[in-house]
Amino acid sequence: MEKIFVCMFKNIFDFHLRALGFFRAGKWKQIFKAHVFRTQFDDIVNDLSQHREMVERQADLIEFEEAKQARDDAQQHYEEQREQEQLRRKLFMQDWLDAPNMVGQLEKGQLTREARPRSGQWLLSRDKVKAWLDPAMSAAACLWIYGIPGAGKTVLASLLIESCKSIANARTVYFYCRHGDPRADNFISMARSFLDQLSHMESSIVDMLYDMATKKDNCFKTRKETEELLQLCLDAAGTLYIVVDGLDECTEPEQKAIARWLRKYADNSGATRDPTRCAFLSQDDTTTRALLSTLPTVRITASDNKEDIKAYCSAIAKDIQVKFTESDAGTSFIVEAVSTKADGEANPSPGGL
Repeated sequence: MEKIFVCMFKNIFDFHLRALGFFRAGKWKQIFKAHVFRTQFDDIVNDLSQHREMVERQADLIEFEEAKQARDDAQQHYEEQREQEQLRRKLFMQDWLDAPNMVGQLEKGQLTREARPRSGQWLLSRDKVKAWLDPAMSAAACLWIYGIPGAGKTVLASLLIESCKSIANARTVYFYCRHGDPRADNFISMARSFLDQLSHMESSIVDMLYDMATKKDNCFKTRKETEELLQLCLDAAGTLYIVVDGLDECTEPEQKAIARWLRKYADNSGATRDPTRCAFLSQDDTTTRALLSTLPTVRITASDNKEDIKAYCSAIAKDIQVKFTESDAGTSFIVEAVSTKADGEANPSPGGL
C-alpha cells in the first residue's frame, strides 16, 4: 500500500509541475485555452483514478506491479504520441507563420568573428551595455547602438545576440532588417520572425499559435491583429532580450512602427510581467535619431573598431603575402595603409581604399 501512495504523490507532483508551466506565463489563461486538457493531463488523471481504486480495494503487491507495468507502457505510448503530435503542430504552425529565417544572418556575423574571436569585445566592456545585459541591474529597458555605414554593426549585433543568449533564465529573439526585402523590412515580418523563434523555445507557444492557426486563416492581415498576437506570445516568454539590427534599412513608416511598439512594450515590462530589454543597431539618420535619441546610446567610433579592422587587414594581407611573395615590410605597410584609410569602416568599399 505504501508504494501506491508514493505513486499517487508522484502523480500529484507531476500534475503541478505541468500546471506551473501555464501559470508561469503572463497570459496563462489564453495559453491554457490553447491546450486540450485531456491531451495534457489525462494520463495523470487516469493514474490517480486507478490508484484510488486500488487503495479502496486494498490491492495486493502482485496487482500493484501489474498495474505499474501497464501504467509505464501507457506512459511510454503517451510520450511517443505527444512527441508526434507536437511535431505535427509545429510543422503546421511554421507553415502558417511563413516567417523569414534570420539564422543565416546571425551565422554570417558569427563566421566573420570566428577568425577574430576578440572582434567587437570593446562593445561588451561599455558600462551602458554591461548594465543592459545584466537583468539584476536597474538599467533602461532600451538601448541604441549606432555608427556610420560599414562600421561593423551587423557583426556587433551577432556578438550582442550571443551575449543575450548566455544569460540564465532569459530568452532572446532578434531581427535583421534588410532594405528592399519585403520579408525583412517591416513590422509584420519582424513579428512573424519573433513568433517563429519563440516557438522553438517554449512548447506552450507552439500550442497557442497552433490554436490560432486553426481558428484564423491569417492573423497578419492588419497590424493591430499582429500586435495583439505578438504581445500575447512575448508575454508568455518570460524574461526577454530583443535585438534589432539595421532599423534604418526600413522605410520611415516601418521604422516608426517597429521602434515605437518595441519601446512601449519594453518600457511597460517589469511591473506586471517579466522584464524585456531591447537594443537597436542602426545608422544615425534623421528618422532613427528622432525615434531613438532619448535612449541610452553607444556610438561606434573609428577608435572603437580600429583594432578589429587592423586584425582583419592582417589576415587578408597574409594571404596576399603568400600569393605574391610580398616582404614582411611590404605586408605591414599594406595593413597600416588600408586600416588607416578605412577610418572606422569595418566593411569599406573598394573605391574607398
